[in-house]
Amino acid sequence: MDCCDSGMTVFIPRSVIGDVLSSHLHFLDPACVGSHHNATHVKIATTYDRCGTFMEVHGDSVIFFNVIHDEAVPVEPGSVITRDRDIEIPVQCIMDLEGFAEISFRPDTSKITFREDGFGSFNFSLRLYHGNDYTTPYQPADYPVHVAMGNKLYFEARTWSEPGLELFVQTCRATPSSNSDDFHRYTFIQDGCIEDNTVVFHPSDDPDIERFEIDAFAFVDTLPQPVVYVHCDMVLCNSTDAYSRCAIGCPTRSMNLLPGVHRRHARSASGSRAYAITQGPISVMEDGGKEGSELSSVQLPILLTTVCLLVGCVLVLGTLIVVMRKRTQRLQLYSPLATEEN
Repeated sequence: MDCCDSGMTVFIPRSVIGDVLSSHLHFLDPACVGSHHNATHVKIATTYDRCGTFMEVHGDSVIFFNVIHDEAVPVEPGSVITRDRDIEIPVQCIMDLEGFAEISFRPDTSKITFREDGFGSFNFSLRLYHGNDYTTPYQPADYPVHVAMGNKLYFEARTWSEPGLELFVQTCRATPSSNSDDFHRYTFIQDGCIEDNTVVFHPSDDPDIERFEIDAFAFVDTLPQPVVYVHCDMVLCNSTDAYSRCAIGCPTRSMNLLPGVHRRHARSASGSRAYAITQGPISVMEDGGKEGSELSSVQLPILLTTVCLLVGCVLVLGTLIVVMRKRTQRLQLYSPLATEEN
């Protein structure tokens, strides 16, 4: 059984269903029938929003459930009886982060019944765009993207899911390396709350998309060639659950929020576990568009110290030269006079 972000595909051994034709197998919706796969298996597939598929949210998992049945075939054309055993195959895809698959078969002597449980994960992306119209994303060949300090960065978080689910950006942080757990990190969205006053969320009509902007910045100790990676944790939500993590939005930490902390509007959604996505690198340039054109706060003291040492050496050397010359002149004044011989 294969579980992907948009649907499920079930492969049924012919040894279990006997001589039942693949076209006689169907999901809860009889219009969704199976097909030939190979000599040993038949195949039946559906997207999560078709063929009578149900969706449930349990804890940090989203479960899609359906049942495969067979079409009763009369013993002969026009007969009202059949001697075929019923086939009932409950199948479900449990979507979570692990991304492994597990299949179990439970046949019965009176009814052919087995269950297939598949595990998978949804696809998530985090993209950087040229402007707030979100029409032109940066391409892989554009990275590292070069932006001037303080310029706007336009991010779009996206997932590909089924109706009834929506996306929520829970936490975003920046690091000077691709390691999201880097010791040097700056968190600008925390638990759904905006921590940087330059962050602005842009509305989207698509529940699978969240968009936001932030002013470009750099880590002080990475100058003059700063590179920034952005990592965001996203939550997939059920739009019918008014008490989910997504519906909470930015939780109330106290009656009065700390200065610089903004509460995002609560949204009706359901929650699952968080999925981490990384974007970068982004190369931040100094004002004027020249990367590293000015001396950093670390380089300037070093340069001043070096200049002072050089000036000191010159002064000492000059003093030694003056002293030596004066000493030579005194020796010449006191040199012995020549005497006449008798």
